[in-house]
Amino acid sequence: MALIPKYTITFSHSKGDYFKLYDITEEYNASTNAAGWGSPNDVMSDITSAIVTVFDYSDTLLITQDVTSVYPVTVEDTIQVATLNWGLVDGYYKFIITMIVNGTTYVSTVETVYFGNALNSAEDLWFNAFPNQDCSCPNVKLLELAKEAEILLYAIKSAGTSLEISNINKITNASKKIQNFANRYCTVL
Repeated sequence: MALIPKYTITFSHSKGDYFKLYDITEEYNASTNAAGWGSPNDVMSDITSAIVTVFDYSDTLLITQDVTSVYPVTVEDTIQVATLNWGLVDGYYKFIITMIVNGTTYVSTVETVYFGNALNSAEDLWFNAFPNQDCSCPNVKLLELAKEAEILLYAIKSAGTSLEISNINKITNASKKIQNFANRYCTVL
């Protein structure tokens, strides 16, 4: 079997200011990872180009980054390929990693739903619902809004499992509602 690069993405939880892209392809093993790096497949030291591009749901190009120099000469279990500043709105994003190794072009796509802004806003609602961390005397209005935000976060997570455009719109709308709650009623720290 030929090399099949595999990737995963994580976002920072702290106000969504960056994401990390990891190569999780791992080393070739005939019985457990026939699509991995190494003989008889291509080897990392032969990578001549590796580019990460990020698109939103309307296929608008948002980020392009050359990550060729990040790849080590030898295989590691997980390789952090990129850490890029984020600062984008909640919604659907498509990451395309285009790599050239020994003249062969490999293209990998990772689709994900980011809702860190909504998550942070919901946390702000919970935090502000209990002034001075006093659980015996919550702000009732903020407590109700925090509960509603949690329900909306659950809906966002559920909708994110299906990357259809109607679900993306639902995610975006729910995220905006949560953020509007927090913007109206919270002093965001």
